[in-house]
Amino acid sequence: MKQDNNNNSRITLANFISFGLGLAAFAVFFWLGLHFTGFELSTSLLCSLGATILFGVLLWFLIRAKGVDRDRKRWRVIEYVTLGVYVVLAALSVWPMSRFFSVNSQSDEIKALAMEDVRNIEHLMKDFQDQETESLNRTVTGMQTYVSGRRANGPSDEIERFFENPEHKASMNDVGVEAYRSTWSRHINDYILGDKVFGATWRAAIQEADREIASWNILKVPSSVVVLENLSVEISTTLTEMSESFPFPLIENRKIEKPNQARRYGIPMVKAKNAFDNIGNLSASGILISLLIHLVILFNYFIANRSRRIVAADAGRANTGGVLLKNK
Repeated sequence: MKQDNNNNSRITLANFISFGLGLAAFAVFFWLGLHFTGFELSTSLLCSLGATILFGVLLWFLIRAKGVDRDRKRWRVIEYVTLGVYVVLAALSVWPMSRFFSVNSQSDEIKALAMEDVRNIEHLMKDFQDQETESLNRTVTGMQTYVSGRRANGPSDEIERFFENPEHKASMNDVGVEAYRSTWSRHINDYILGDKVFGATWRAAIQEADREIASWNILKVPSSVVVLENLSVEISTTLTEMSESFPFPLIENRKIEKPNQARRYGIPMVKAKNAFDNIGNLSASGILISLLIHLVILFNYFIANRSRRIVAADAGRANTGGVLLKNK
């Protein structure tokens, strides 16, 4: 009786280790590993839950097959086939789990590259402000010169027609020129295109991505490096569109010599996303930890009692005097 109690306690502890620790660790790291390969958090979670349930069922079936004392040859085949299926699936599951550990081992490099990406994007935005403000000031200087000589020299139909356009938000007097300067300075500094204000949204997105990567928030890092890459494309494209929309002509000698040629703002180089994608999926530490997790899961199977019951001899066989052991 004492021995039975010890065995029961041992099995209870194994159940706790396998299901409480092994499967829980597998679920977490498999989920994060899938997320680090590019899956959405919700999709990764669903796949992880499904895989965890599958391995739990296989483990239960292994223990069940190991302990069956009837038709043992057939159940041994079932047991070993199930074990083979488990090993194959476990080997496949090593890839995403090891991916998570591989990326984390390169966290310092990704952080440094993300900081550089942020500086490049911010430099692009600052360059836009400097360049467009220079164009605006040149136009305003021409407008002021024209207004100051308008009374003495008369109006210029070409200039008057240009600024009669309500989209240019200007009138040919001192107050109108200052209103023009103020209006378009706000468009430049707040990154306004039409009715859309991009500045606050861009700055908030950049700061959040920078913060999540710098603090290495494992739930946000994969999406944050994507955000930086997407922002670099969106910002450069939108800044070029803004430059094309700004009415900053060159005004000299009472003529609009030529409209301001829009500047093209190239896509800044972003490196964090490329580095994140190119990190190898397999690493020695990742493989080792993944295998250790599966060994913990299988621990319950390893210590499960195998049936020791001896099957009775067939009726046609001679009685050799063997002792029949029967479990109760």
